[in-house]
Amino acid sequence: IALNVVFTPKKITPVVVNAINQQLNATVHCESVELTFFSTFPRFGVKLNNTWVKSLDTGTEKDTLAIFKKGIIVFDVYKYLKNNDVDINKIKIESPKLYAFVGKDGTNNWNIVKPSEETATTNDSLQINDITVRSLQITNATLVHDDEVSNFKHQVNSFSVDLKAEKTAAHIKFGLATASKNIQAFYKDGFLHQINDVGVDLFLDLDRTNRKLTINSKDITVNNIHFTAKGALTPSKENCALGVHLEAGLTSNSINHFLDVVPEKLFPKKDIITEGAVDFSLQVDGFYGSGYLPVVSVAMKLKNGSLAYNNFPGSIKELEAKASGVFYLDNYKPSEVTIDTINVHGTGIALEGSAHITNVLQNPFVDASINGDVNLTELYSKFPVDSTIMLKGSAKATIKGKFLVADIENEKYEDIDVGGNIHLANVTVNSAKDSVQFTSKKTAVQFYRETKVYKQTFANLELEGTDVVYKNNIELHAREVKAKATAKEVATTITRRSTKNAHKKRTPRKRFLIDIEASMADVHGRSKEDSLGFMLKKTNIKANLYPRQKEQKTYITSVFSIDSVGLKQGGHFIGVRKGSYDIRLDKVGRKKWIPQGTVSFRKLFAKVDKVPTPLEMPATKISFVDDDITLEKAFVHFGDSKVMLTGNIEHFKGFFTGNLVKANLNLRSKFINTNQLMGTFAGVTEEVATTTTTNTKTADTTALSATHKQAFKIPDSLQFTFTTHIKTLKFGYSYFKDIEGA
Repeated sequence: IALNVVFTPKKITPVVVNAINQQLNATVHCESVELTFFSTFPRFGVKLNNTWVKSLDTGTEKDTLAIFKKGIIVFDVYKYLKNNDVDINKIKIESPKLYAFVGKDGTNNWNIVKPSEETATTNDSLQINDITVRSLQITNATLVHDDEVSNFKHQVNSFSVDLKAEKTAAHIKFGLATASKNIQAFYKDGFLHQINDVGVDLFLDLDRTNRKLTINSKDITVNNIHFTAKGALTPSKENCALGVHLEAGLTSNSINHFLDVVPEKLFPKKDIITEGAVDFSLQVDGFYGSGYLPVVSVAMKLKNGSLAYNNFPGSIKELEAKASGVFYLDNYKPSEVTIDTINVHGTGIALEGSAHITNVLQNPFVDASINGDVNLTELYSKFPVDSTIMLKGSAKATIKGKFLVADIENEKYEDIDVGGNIHLANVTVNSAKDSVQFTSKKTAVQFYRETKVYKQTFANLELEGTDVVYKNNIELHAREVKAKATAKEVATTITRRSTKNAHKKRTPRKRFLIDIEASMADVHGRSKEDSLGFMLKKTNIKANLYPRQKEQKTYITSVFSIDSVGLKQGGHFIGVRKGSYDIRLDKVGRKKWIPQGTVSFRKLFAKVDKVPTPLEMPATKISFVDDDITLEKAFVHFGDSKVMLTGNIEHFKGFFTGNLVKANLNLRSKFINTNQLMGTFAGVTEEVATTTTTNTKTADTTALSATHKQAFKIPDSLQFTFTTHIKTLKFGYSYFKDIEGA
């Protein structure tokens, strides 16, 4: 009768809400308050529906400290009636959202309990002398901690907690067990990192005199790795912050805890057998709050490790690592991580490495080295390698590097110091999934880059018997390739503005003098899809890039020779023997270069599809500037015609673009067959005339007859002037002698 008639939700809701608001520096709203007895037997309880607690007034989500749909509070009625003490046996809250906020001035939204002298004691309100909470249960909660002082924000998802408390005159003792799906960290509204499967089971002791909280844990879980921890949290009025001293270590030192963190895609972990121990320790010291963040120190040592798989003969017999780090979360000092050593040995694998990383939390600088020797054949046959990949051969590498991580992210590779050697012997890599096949009898790479003293880069490449096939379409084969390149930073007076605003400070621009030497022998390749193929018999190349100076723009010089080169596409073919090239490129604008130089060769042969007559050029030298060409006694053989050309051709690109091409040429010839020339321009297919010619190499394809005539027109884009000296010219069935003139 009392529960359903006297203490109805409609009657008690305003009384309870008013009493709570009298005790707190916050506004509490509750849609309804119900008294319970049977569901909380043998004690009375209060069920709160659709409740929120608002502690600030900024007009944002940061104002609401807590919000939940359902909460149950079980309490001792006798103690309240006797002494006005609220003794709560249990608080159970389902699916709440808690938002803890610290402003830039250090104020927070959770300091909501009024001091005892400020609590209301008027006759029209409930009087409460003391509040005790003995048990708190929260399920499926979302917790947010937003700190504008440090610019860090943390969010805990799918959080549950079971808190039991015991209060004496001097202490409040807690037993705390929590679990959560993950904790997400953000810095300046950008995602930082995520920790999964986080939980604690610990004991807390709060000294009511000095507010010192002592912590002693049974278990702390992070990413399924289990720790123990102990320490203390002490409020500091002087610093307006919380003093933190915590020490943590692994509960179980099995190597499997760390292997569980590695993704399955990177490291297959099925049927794995491991041995070894991991020592890990963590220490947190300092202050938290009002601009303070504690210092975090970590140390890890992996010792006596080994790894093997069931049903595979391979094993890692030696697996060792040692690392430590110090993190200054408030960036008072640069944070750093030192990896003293990493050793991996066994079944074709021998790897050793070390690294030192400074300024970890802001702009990490990495100084690392690694030595590796891998027998790919043994590794492939004795370990569970992806079945779609086939490996053979051996690989050795020694690499050292010093670089800022930001330089790699921003592709500023000129500021990276790195050096090393890579050597592959009799290597085959065949990936069916990626349709890539690589084989090489020898691949050797040497390189270094130094930016502080010598400011120089060097690279050396050697290939022998190397083949690459991509998607059964693109093929590249090389018997021998050697290349050497150096790049040296040079002083320059040229600067570039660091911003578009003219008044801003100018910053020096780095410029490099680059030298390249290369040689290739028996290199050929093809693309089946494009019916394109090429062949290089023997090539030597020297090239230099000269950076821009005050009176000189950037330019490139190159000298190279090719013993034999051929290029084929469909029915088209061009080949050059004993070619020598002396070319210079001058930069005249953004991505625009003007070429000039000379090209000479012993012989050129060209064949165009559907044109039966090939083009031949014996020993010739050609000079050019951009697409203006100068010929000096250039010999051209086209079928029966033999011509020597001297003079200039302007805008040579017009042959391909259709723009105007001009030429002023001196033409000398003993014999020209215009039938063949006109037949080519007219696009005549291969039709041999019935007339038989005995004193020429090739039959006329356009010997005009009564049954076959072909129109002929020189394109308007060609404006050529010839000064001719022709001994004999054949036109149709007529021969003309001693032709002179323009």
